This record gives sequence, structure tokens and C-alpha cells, in this order.
Amino acid sequence: MPEGYSQAESASILNEKEQQIAESGDADTNTLPSVIVIMNESFSDLTVLGDFEAEDCLTNWNGIENYIMRGNAYASVIGGGTCNSEFEFLTGNSIANISGSGYPYQMYNFDNVFNLASEFSRYGYETIAIHPENRNNWNRAKVYSQFGFDSFLSWEEVEQPEYIRSFISDKSDFAQVISSYEQRTNPVFIFNVTMQNHGGYDEDSMPEHMELISIEKGYRSYRDVVTYMTLIRESDKAFQELLEYFSQVDEPVIICMFGDHQPVISQEFVEELQDFEGSSLESIENRCCVPYIIWSNYDTGVNNLNLDTSLNYLGMNVLEAAGIYSPYSRFLTDIQREIPIINKYGYQTSEGEWKTLDEPNEILNQYSKLQYYMLFDHP
Repeated sequence: MPEGYSQAESASILNEKEQQIAESGDADTNTLPSVIVIMNESFSDLTVLGDFEAEDCLTNWNGIENYIMRGNAYASVIGGGTCNSEFEFLTGNSIANISGSGYPYQMYNFDNVFNLASEFSRYGYETIAIHPENRNNWNRAKVYSQFGFDSFLSWEEVEQPEYIRSFISDKSDFAQVISSYEQRTNPVFIFNVTMQNHGGYDEDSMPEHMELISIEKGYRSYRDVVTYMTLIRESDKAFQELLEYFSQVDEPVIICMFGDHQPVISQEFVEELQDFEGSSLESIENRCCVPYIIWSNYDTGVNNLNLDTSLNYLGMNVLEAAGIYSPYSRFLTDIQREIPIINKYGYQTSEGEWKTLDEPNEILNQYSKLQYYMLFDHP
């Protein structure tokens, strides 16, 4: 329990936020868009690590002009621990406020915990989780049930799957997303966790017909990097096709895609690109950085906002883009202005300064106490 925690104080904060929402008139539930979230396995842009010449594997991604928000998001994991990125995105809670190490999906009961699935359900949404792999990985089947998802589709339910290496491709995965959307009877919230880009990145595992991406001579010996970037190019193509489909849909739709973490690739490659010491906070945060975008096929009133953030905020940004506001989402988007990024390793101030978690901050202290309330003490 955080020092100075009070159940009454936490409840009072949420009551205050609820009053602010009512007075602001921000909530707009007259138009309820379907919301599709894709947490793309190991999806990242390696150029954040440093400059190097290579074929652009994110041509379509970088060329998206009409969007609600985009930028970099900071995860609390590097190279693995996908479920912690899910936890942060779906609940608005931060691993920074979890003592010790571990995975909340395997530690806690979520029957009465605020999350996006249960929140969308309150507004009449169908809620579907899709993960084209074993449904019990990271205890997902149990956690998704506790979150209140109406259904969970694993690899067994994917229609006519196609594979790249031993994983269902993003193109095939996104086809399942479209199929699930087309079968809806109400606005739908789909949370999709992909598998195509999972490590390791053995060049020999790639399809023979797939041309590998080109990279400058000095880095060609890092074959895992070449393989990884080739996979990202396939994700880029598949996502563009997904947006093309939904741009033709008459009903309002919001789509968010982000990476769960950067990949496990040759450490020598990473060290060659980075300009600062590998143990510095800036270096660690650089390895936590993944791209995200929130796109819509209609005018939400917010356009082309470029904002770096962290995964605990990103889910709340998606919720509010859909016109749905909760006291906890309002609390988080309010503190996001002062502390735009927070993760397991540190936080960034609104002035862009990185600080470690042991540096006192009253806003983060309040966040820690309210998160405890939302996880363990909410009536």
C-alpha cells in the first residue's frame, strides 16, 4: 500500500473528475464508433536507436497523413513481457506503481478492475479479444474473462490462416479482425494482439519467395536485424490494407496500432547505434520506445496531433477519442499534461526532462495511490 494512502481521498478524486466531465459536456455518446486496437508484436522503428541507411520498412506507416494522434509510446518492457504492455494499455495503470518485478496478469484478480473492455461494454459495445496463438499464454484466457470480454478468439478460430515462419501473418490476422467486425450487431471493441513479428529472427526461417530488406554494408552482418525489418515491412503492408478497407466503411471506426515492445536483436547493433552510455536512463528509455497511431474514418474533432506518451495513457486517449469519458480516464489524461511519459524505468516532465522514479513527484505519488485504489480497494 502506498504511503499516505486513503480510500476516502481516492474516491473523492474520482468524484471530482466525474463532476468535471458532467460540467464540461465533453462526453459524446450519440456517435459510438467501433474501436479496433492492434497491439502489434515487437512492432518498432529501429531508427529511434540511431541513424543508419536501410530500405524504408515503414513506407506506408510514415505516409499516413490523416490521423487523430501519432508519435512514440514508451513501454515498461524491452524485448518481452508483452502482457505488461497489455496491462498498462487496457487498465490505465502503470508498471511503475507495481512493487518488485512480475506480471500483474499472473498476480492479480481483475474481476472488479477498471479496463477498456468493461468500460466499452457499459455503452453497449460487443467486446472481442483476438490473439492468433495459444489462448493461455500469459494467463490471457482467465484475465480476458475477468476483464469482461464477450469472446476471445485464439489461433484455433482464425479463418484460413496464412503463416510467415511459424506464426500467423499480420495480413491473415487482420482479415480475422475484419471478419469479426463484419459479424458485429452493435458497435464493437476489438483488442487484437498479433504474433507475426515474434522473435527469434533466424533468416533461414523466412519464406524463400520473400525478398529481404536491404541495409547499409556496415550492418549487413546483423542478419537478425535484416530479418526483423523484413517482417516489419510485411506488417506495414498489412496495416495499410486494413486502413484501406475501413476507409470505405460507412459506419464510424477508430483504429489504434502500437508496438508492445522493441525486439530482442543483436546487442552489438544496438550499442553501435546509440550515442549514449547503455546504462543511462536515456539509453534505457530509448529501448522502450515504440510507434503508435490513432486513426479514424470520420472527423472526431481532433486531427493530426503529434504526441509522445506512454502505454498507460494511450488506452485512455483511445477511449476519449471515441467520446467516452470516465473519472479514471479523465484523471490520467489530466496528469498526462504534466507527466507525459511514465514507465517502469522513469518518467518525463512536461519540459522533456527524464527523471528516475526515486525522484519525488507529487503527481506521481497521487497516481500511485489512486492506482492502488483502482486495483485493490475499489468498492
